[in-house]
Amino acid sequence: MNPTWLTIVVAVIGVLGTLSAGWLTGRRADRATNADRAARQLEEERSLKRATYADVLRTARTLDRRVAASRSATELDDVLEQLLSAASHVELLSPELASGLLSTVIDLAERLVDLAKRRPATNEVIDETRADYTSALDDLTHRLHTEISRPSPH
Repeated sequence: MNPTWLTIVVAVIGVLGTLSAGWLTGRRADRATNADRAARQLEEERSLKRATYADVLRTARTLDRRVAASRSATELDDVLEQLLSAASHVELLSPELASGLLSTVIDLAERLVDLAKRRPATNEVIDETRADYTSALDDLTHRLHTEISRPSPH
């Protein structure tokens, strides 16, 4: 009777061992899949931020060049509108960023366009405002670069 019980116990332990190994393998596969999904999602988010931030910076620099080139009020208004549109996308992605440096850049851009429309009476003020605008834009560029290159929280 002993050998029969021993055979049954060994068989049950073998089946349980096989089931446990399958369960552990499945858990590891689930973890790997979740980690891959999280990495893909993080990369997609970074890619979206990169494109959005690049659009804001490109438009902001275009505005500065147009003011420097004494473009028409219509052109300046168009570029300012593009900047405001691009900034609204940043606000959706990074509200804390939009209420800080980006808000400063937008305020200076609006003031710069307003002053540029009243040229030549405001040339000195335009130069001062452009210097402030460029400085704020450089700060924003640095902050956006930091935001994009920040390591993942995992």
